This record gives sequence, C-alpha cells and structure tokens, in this order.
Amino acid sequence: MKSPTPLPHPLSLVLISPWPELHVPAEFLHQRGEDYITPALGHEMASHYLGVDPCVSPLAFDPYASPGLGDFCGFAGPMLIMAGEREILLGAIERFVVRLRCQGVRVVYELEKGMPHVYGLLGDFFGGDVVKRAIGEVAAFVGPVLRADVEDMDNGPLCC
Repeated sequence: MKSPTPLPHPLSLVLISPWPELHVPAEFLHQRGEDYITPALGHEMASHYLGVDPCVSPLAFDPYASPGLGDFCGFAGPMLIMAGEREILLGAIERFVVRLRCQGVRVVYELEKGMPHVYGLLGDFFGGDVVKRAIGEVAAFVGPVLRADVEDMDNGPLCC
C-alpha cells in the first residue's frame, strides 16, 4: 500500500485468511456460514483491534486499518492469498483479490474447499495433510520469489 513516507515495499506477501475490511460489511453481520468465527465474535475482534466500534467509527474505513480499501498501485512483488471456502470473510477476501488485480498487483489466489478461516494453521483440527498442503503452497510460492524468478508465476487476469 502506498505510504505517506517513502518506505521500501516488501519483496512479496503471503496472506493467510486476511481480514481486508474492518468496517464489518453488511453481509458479514448477516452471514450464517460454517466458519468458527461468528458475526458477533468478528465484531468483537474488530472492536478490540481498532479500539472503537467498527460499525460507527470512520477509522474502520482507513486503509491502514482496512487494507482492502487501500491503494496498492506500484506494488511490484507478487502476493499469495489463501482462504477457506467456509470463511465468514470470504466475500471481503475475494473483493480484495479483485481490487489488487485491478491495481496491477500480481496475485495468486488459493481457495481451499470446505475449509474455514486460517485452516492451514489448524492442523490439529483438520489433519496434517491439509496443513502440509498449505505449507507446500506457501513454499512453492516463496521459493521463486526468493530466487527473483517471479516472471514464471501464473498470476491470473489483472481485472475481472
């Protein structure tokens, strides 16, 4: 994201179940998904993070709190975004992916069927195979980045 002070961009980003919009979109409050994060818990977590109620504070719309609303034009490094199909945040994550691609960011988006929020970090609940596959995807993404071989990566269309 563009910074008011000139800081160097990271080489790349790996985002596992990111929370790109803290303003608690309407679909989040009414969603009855199969994620372990309920709308009430999500609201409480966002309130603690911001220090104010995200439903009434303009702070929730600040791109430094809600990066899904930010400007990533000029971000050179590719991003890997991983999400579970049962994420309560799935709509916000997919809007973030589209927004990034429309801004010219190279995004690899991995959606794991049947999985909830941060599934790849919850091996004890979902079994080692899911975690090994998620870690393998991260390793396969990061390896070429570290070798500065990002031109070989498939990053999909820039915009839908």
